[in-house]
Amino acid sequence: MVFSSMEFLFRFLPLFLLIYFVTKPKYRNVVLLLGSLVFYAYGEPIYVFLMMFSIIFNYSVARRIKRFYDIEVYSEIDCSFERSCCPRRWLWCAAERSAESLQSVVLASPFGRGGTA
Repeated sequence: MVFSSMEFLFRFLPLFLLIYFVTKPKYRNVVLLLGSLVFYAYGEPIYVFLMMFSIIFNYSVARRIKRFYDIEVYSEIDCSFERSCCPRRWLWCAAERSAESLQSVVLASPFGRGGTA
């Protein structure tokens, strides 16, 4: 299913928007997450596991970076030296893992190596 298909425009999108706006605001991010996983699972179900791994990994890295800044703010400890390296390392690690997983998907696809499928 692609964004410009009739199936998306007249089936998936109206149903998704209805569910989204009926849901309490507290749970709307969960609806967005599940809706996007369902959308991508309809097109290529094999990549849903890769997306779930990527989402969980990047979420945990973001939580770790936030925890680092919360320690500095709430404990009034001067972390000026660590601030320059620790969160940046985690951010680069997350970006590198996301790029590696995208590269593995592209190279594994028939179009990734110049083939025509």
